[in-house]
Amino acid sequence: MNEEKKSLGRGLDSLLGERAERSTQGVLEVPLEDLVPGQYQPRNKMHKDTLDELSKSIKSQGVLQPILARKKPFKRIRDCCR
Repeated sequence: MNEEKKSLGRGLDSLLGERAERSTQGVLEVPLEDLVPGQYQPRNKMHKDTLDELSKSIKSQGVLQPILARKKPFKRIRDCCR
């Protein structure tokens, strides 16, 4: 008996949406003041001991995995004066 594979036939991109544009610039250094926490970041509080441990690790070993950041979308705020 022939068993046929059943699939959606549309590919993974159809489920995940459009791919993000890849930067051709490579690594870009951004000032810390320009970074804001992600809206859905579950780690919004860090204990001082954990942060100190991370700081020591970065100083001794460097950054092993760079952070990923994306440009903040432009938001227009409407102000009403009467």
